Parts: sequence; structure tokens; C-alpha cells
Amino acid sequence: MKVRISGIDLDKIDFDFHEQLNEIARMVKSDIDQTVRSGKGVTSTGGKAGLKALKPSTVAAKAKSIDSTIRSNASKPLVGTGSMINLEIDKATKANQTAKLHGGRIKPYSAISKAYYSQATAAEVGAYHQETRPWFGISKDVEKRIERYVSLEMDKRLARA
Repeated sequence: MKVRISGIDLDKIDFDFHEQLNEIARMVKSDIDQTVRSGKGVTSTGGKAGLKALKPSTVAAKAKSIDSTIRSNASKPLVGTGSMINLEIDKATKANQTAKLHGGRIKPYSAISKAYYSQATAAEVGAYHQETRPWFGISKDVEKRIERYVSLEMDKRLARA
């Protein structure tokens, strides 16, 4: 069956977007990393705002950590273990056109801090932090870059049809 819309043959359009979805996930990952490292988070409207400061007792506990990365970032929210900034991408494939971005480790946090996280996974810790210090989201800047990227890609594919 041939489908034509305004002279465009839809059968000629490749609807496999897994590579583009993976690139979009990389854009979001990079933006979150840069935003959190600068001490900010993404607001519900897509803007960027400073993260709520850590309590003095939390900074003191992190400063005593045996992990040098946590010690050196004791006063920086969400940076200590790297799990909230070193996000992982479950890549899209031809068969599964979905790219997923999540908070790093799948293993429990008990190796890092038994007192604070016990058997929680990075996703659970990330969800907790999202409520107290909103950080995970798509900023307006990246949203605009994604829109341009998708628009250009669609223009290319439509031109070939």
C-alpha cells in the first residue's frame, strides 16, 4: 500500500530513530552533568537554579569519608559518589526505540554508606534527591537544541522521500 501526503512517499522514510534518540540522551546527560557540577539543578519550568545547600552535619560526615572523591566534594550536593552525575544510558536499538537515562549504579549503595543508604539502588537515591533538590530534568537550553536537532533530521528524511 502506498501512502502519499503532499507528494511525499511515506514508504521511503526511514522511521528508525535509534541513533538520534541515543544522541538526544547524550545531550541530556551532558547537560545534567554540567548543571550539577556547577551547583545547580533543573527547575520544573526547565530553568536552572542553585541546589539547596547540604546541612553542616552532612558536610562534616562526608569530610570524614575514607573515599577521597567524597571528601574532596564534601560540600557539593549530589557530586560525592558521582552516581548522580555519571549517569548511564540504556541505548535505543532498532528493535527498541527508547533511550533511558538513569542514575549510575544498579548495585546497592551499602558499599558506600551503610548508615545512609543500606540496600538502596542509585535510582532510589536519585528519586529521593529529586524531591529534596530537584536536579534531574531537561533544561530549556537542551530542549531547544533537541528541537533543532529533530527538526533538521526530519527535514533531511522528508527531502529524501
